[in-house]
Amino acid sequence: MNKEISIKQFIQAIQKLPFDERREQWIRWLSEYHTPGYYQRLIVKGRNAKFAYNHVANPKMLLWLIQAAGVSKNLVKLAKFDCNKVVDMHQQSAAIRKHVPWEALEGPLQKLLEKEATHWLQYWKPFQIEPAITEPWLLNHSAGNQLGRVKPGDIVWIISVEPPGRLITLGPIYVQQKVRQRKAEALIGPNLWPADWHIVDTSENAHRAKRVDLSPIASRLRFVSQDFPILDLKQGKVSGTQFQQMRKLEPESAELISRVWYSTKSALENIVDKFGNQLDDLASLDEERSALVRREQGILRRLLFGSDSVGHCGICGREYPVSLLVAAHVKPRAQCSDLERRDTANNLIPLCLLGCDPLFEQGFISVDKGCVVFGPNEIKTKDLEEQVGVLVGSQCRYWSRESKKYFDWRAKHPVHIG
Repeated sequence: MNKEISIKQFIQAIQKLPFDERREQWIRWLSEYHTPGYYQRLIVKGRNAKFAYNHVANPKMLLWLIQAAGVSKNLVKLAKFDCNKVVDMHQQSAAIRKHVPWEALEGPLQKLLEKEATHWLQYWKPFQIEPAITEPWLLNHSAGNQLGRVKPGDIVWIISVEPPGRLITLGPIYVQQKVRQRKAEALIGPNLWPADWHIVDTSENAHRAKRVDLSPIASRLRFVSQDFPILDLKQGKVSGTQFQQMRKLEPESAELISRVWYSTKSALENIVDKFGNQLDDLASLDEERSALVRREQGILRRLLFGSDSVGHCGICGREYPVSLLVAAHVKPRAQCSDLERRDTANNLIPLCLLGCDPLFEQGFISVDKGCVVFGPNEIKTKDLEEQVGVLVGSQCRYWSRESKKYFDWRAKHPVHIG
């Protein structure tokens, strides 16, 4: 007898299915399953995938899932036929489960869970990875003519070689979709690097890039290749020419890289560790002088800029002297709980005083799924729309699944309070 499938495993299985709006709907719904969610559900721990499947009342989600997972076509056909006989969503869902009970879906889901994703190494030149190292770049897109070998569901690790031969990775890109140039620009934005193929991950689970040194494990990496199963190392150094073709990793090597990458802290996380304790040492973040002073401001600026004299705006990406950048809370400080104010890893963004700070603060621009969009502020002028239009479509490196809740709050409140 197969072991019960948990909610987490249910999500993992669905993530291996081809990209579709219904797939994202399933993932969002299941991700909130042990929380009250939008409908303020009663939280009951221990509920598994079977319980979730038997209680979802969305026939479109159910029909997509049973078909995409590979349930018998005859059962799917019968489920559709009986579903169309009734109008009520609960009755439709029950009609589907009558023909496709959990036991009929469980087998295909178990096969999905057992299916190992193929891991690849894709080489980026040093000048291409520099922006990703200096900023928390979102790993949601890559281009290349060799990506034709990659399939949805695969994992592509972005690597490079730093002088004098140090192998590094920025992290993994989950291949949600593999598309051509025009489709990629519609999903990500215009002016993408031209290539035959593009891989994209527009989900909320895309990782933020961080530089991780793979040199200590380079000699242990093994590839699916008869001619070049290992790296040719010279005194521990590797040449970038060995990655002119994409390399397919053996499962053990993919697991090794994953362990190293996930266990290594990013530069931002290290800064937070260094200065974050100073925030914890403050019993209160305010103290009264002649006026209320934000005691943590100096710490926040050190978190973002360290000792640098220049920095990048988190919205437009332009480089300015740090005197022209502010350390801003994504969700306005006055509206934050004390815990939210201290969440410096996710609720902090540098904004330039030359436009992005007031535009973001007053809701003329927002960030949705990592991209800059028009904000909810309905006051418009021709000149304003022209200036905002330049920013729309830009990628915000400070958006992540952890910071999403702060950006979403901001998008629903067009005027900064406090």
